[in-house]
Amino acid sequence: MKPVMSHTVAIVLTLTVVLTACGNTTNTETALAEPPPSSSTKPPPTSPPDDREGSENFATGLGHRVEPANLDWGELDLNDQRLFTIMSEINETFRNGASEIWSEKYRLDRIPLSFAYRSSDGTITKMYVLHHPAGASLPGAVRVELDESLGLGEVYSIDAPDKVASLADWIPFEFNADIGGTSSMLFFIPENDPFLSPQTWDFARFVVHEAFHRHQLIDSGWSTEPPDGNEYPRDAHNAALALLEDRVLVATDNATDDDEIRRRLAQFLAIRRYRTEQFDLGNLETVQELAEGTARYVENRYAELNGRPRHPTTGVGAMVSLDWLAFGRFYDSGARLGHALEHLGADWKNAVAEGIPLTNLAYEEISDTNLAETNLAEQIKEAKAEFGYTDILTEVEAADLRNAEFHGPAASIDEAQIAQCLADNGVPIDDDLDSAATLETLLNRIDIFDSEVSAALRNCGIGITNAPPGASTR
Repeated sequence: MKPVMSHTVAIVLTLTVVLTACGNTTNTETALAEPPPSSSTKPPPTSPPDDREGSENFATGLGHRVEPANLDWGELDLNDQRLFTIMSEINETFRNGASEIWSEKYRLDRIPLSFAYRSSDGTITKMYVLHHPAGASLPGAVRVELDESLGLGEVYSIDAPDKVASLADWIPFEFNADIGGTSSMLFFIPENDPFLSPQTWDFARFVVHEAFHRHQLIDSGWSTEPPDGNEYPRDAHNAALALLEDRVLVATDNATDDDEIRRRLAQFLAIRRYRTEQFDLGNLETVQELAEGTARYVENRYAELNGRPRHPTTGVGAMVSLDWLAFGRFYDSGARLGHALEHLGADWKNAVAEGIPLTNLAYEEISDTNLAETNLAEQIKEAKAEFGYTDILTEVEAADLRNAEFHGPAASIDEAQIAQCLADNGVPIDDDLDSAATLETLLNRIDIFDSEVSAALRNCGIGITNAPPGASTR
């Protein structure tokens, strides 16, 4: 790994990025190319034995290495083999089950995709296009010989367009890249970055999640402009109640009884209504739950259809920071509302595409029950007693949110903070890793593919990229 020395590293909150300031503004039409049907002889992508269902690693849902399909790959290197193994699974899953993930309107197996490998100095070393309607005619196009059983259709290696090569070297993706006159979803694969490359199955989640943002913004015209997180209320009681909401929603994860899910939704809605009335929340929470929550929901559904768990609970009741409260938590809260609505058989997906808040749709599910008439104070009191509100409030008050700084979905973090994250999560590291430790030194002393390490970094919301100091990845 190339030494990082004094560089800080950018964090990408659970591998997702806010929707604005990412896409270029070309107005090229989106062309959907239909790849050929997959072969019935397609071998399933494999995972290491210790990542399979029932194992300790499987329970984390993160950091699973990608083992390429057992095929003749010719001269393709290991990263290429992993990339096309991942894309084979993605294509087959959407081809056969798009409506189980979201709807037939989100067909990731048809969206023009580009993957550009980028070296540590920002140079594009190679680039592939999939589902492109004119791939063969792109500059430098060479057909990639792939086994038909992968079901990927025509894949081409191309010369990187000047517009792609000139993009800042810390941008992880582009929703609306002009590739040969076709609006495409572009992903950069950075050198030596396990979190934004196809080394693990997390990359598949990442692709599915971020491409859904393209579906929201480019293909379907959702209105998802997020408010400024700096305007988020700094009141300790508001923050503690927000974390209480998180805990209530987590309780829906394993609930199978409709009445129990409705009871939890009623508790959640009582807290949210109280907070909305008492504090100046604006629409920050509902907008972000629509944007990031539905993308997390889609990511979860894709994972479940392939025998992997939903994204694990992240920092519930522990992430007492403005970045978590004003941004990070809405991935999980929005996704859990979506999962609950789906379980209850609600017709909700078209409604959220029209901008109707998930909270409104959740209320509709309890409106014809006696839960809707239950005293708000009683609902909140019950939740506080059940989920330890006093302890949450004590932790929040110690965090000094009034003087906290909001960084948004990405911020700079130094090596000492990464080391502290691991220590806080019980991951053993060398005692001499102090604030002078370089990122290279730190990563050389831990195994980032170890399930404990991966889970710890994710629990702190850290994804390591090659971004320069202070760079924003929005």
